[in-house]
Amino acid sequence: MKLNELTDDTALAECRRLLNVIQADRAVQNAWLGAPQEQLPFDENSAFVRGMTAMFRYARGEAVPPVLVKDFIDTFLTMMFCGHASNSLALPPFRRMQDKPWAAAWRLAELRLAFETDDPVEPQQLAHLLGIQTAELCAQIGAHCSEVPRNFIQKLYETIKAELTDRHDDSHKHALDLKET
Repeated sequence: MKLNELTDDTALAECRRLLNVIQADRAVQNAWLGAPQEQLPFDENSAFVRGMTAMFRYARGEAVPPVLVKDFIDTFLTMMFCGHASNSLALPPFRRMQDKPWAAAWRLAELRLAFETDDPVEPQQLAHLLGIQTAELCAQIGAHCSEVPRNFIQKLYETIKAELTDRHDDSHKHALDLKET
């Protein structure tokens, strides 16, 4: 996934794709329960579509109110993972989601929120976003890991953005070498 692929059009495409996944899941559940089948319409003015677009824009570095993005992410993750998203350990490992455009935008948006807002960042949450073990993250920052320093997170955000902007193939490299940040 490249940064220039995290466009508004990609956000809309992800909304359509996720709506199809939700409709397919509902169809299975409705059939099992004997409930009538109903199609959910795609609405470009829905909170879901507007929130997804805002998250993609924020991830790219555009001026979007952080509170709007944070609210969308909280609601979105709850919807995606049945309410278990409040605990990062309840989410699937990031490496299983990283090829999805929404996940790349979510990762960048979460990192940007981490250094632009007053919310403390727990090492488990950051390690999940980076796709590494918490112990590896703690070793990198050289702390007891009660809270991750904001300047460290900002460097990670800039590093990941630069990697996503880079045009040549870095597939042979580790996803993120924290020692370079």
